[in-house]
Amino acid sequence: MKKTWILLLSVFVLGSALLLAPVAGFCSPHGGGGSGGSDNTPSAADQKEIDRLVQIFITEGTLQGLALDKAIRLATTVSGEGGCVSSYIAGASLMRNGEYERGRDLALPVLDRCYEASVQFWKDSEKLRTLVAGEVSLHAGGQGDYGTIITMEEKLGKDMLTDRLLVRDAKGILEGRTRLGDVLRFHKARAYTTAQMTNEAKQTLKELEFASGKVFVDGEVTGLKDAIAKLKVQVDGMARLIRSFFRAA
Repeated sequence: MKKTWILLLSVFVLGSALLLAPVAGFCSPHGGGGSGGSDNTPSAADQKEIDRLVQIFITEGTLQGLALDKAIRLATTVSGEGGCVSSYIAGASLMRNGEYERGRDLALPVLDRCYEASVQFWKDSEKLRTLVAGEVSLHAGGQGDYGTIITMEEKLGKDMLTDRLLVRDAKGILEGRTRLGDVLRFHKARAYTTAQMTNEAKQTLKELEFASGKVFVDGEVTGLKDAIAKLKVQVDGMARLIRSFFRAA
């Protein structure tokens, strides 16, 4: 009888331990994450710091100085979703601060590491991949980096058709929801324009004939149709200028 009670007590203790064990932090099966433990869960101290940095990012629109340094450290030392969130806010901040390539290279791996992760930054749930793709494409358009946008399109595949980017103004106020694929194509057309590839820009704009919604560009939110029309005028003017140059030559 004594042995039976000991056996039952052992089973009870083991079952309680399993029930009370912490749930592993989410990380997409598309990628492996970084260092920091096999369960992909950041320490309590790291998670508290990530939450604090997210609030600064939301409030200020970017991270700078010591806060940015901490976000970069967490992006490279914390695995799972916590590391991916750190990569996004650090990468976005770098790009917004004028360090495009460094920020891009920090943010892009999120598409592999935490492809299915969702976050809630402004009281709205959104796929982390749409935030990364929208942010990187915005800056890539201004840099003429159409190659990076094409790479993201290939990674996102059919999800470009179903994902919606929550378009916010510079203060974080939600202005609308736009299909992610249309946002990427618009910024790809901007990138082609910046690179003076007018034929490619025209073709991409033609693909946006039936696009609708809003887009953040030139520091403000505007209707996508209006932004497309404005870019078409710019592309046509550039094309005429190029033709005039070659005729004169």
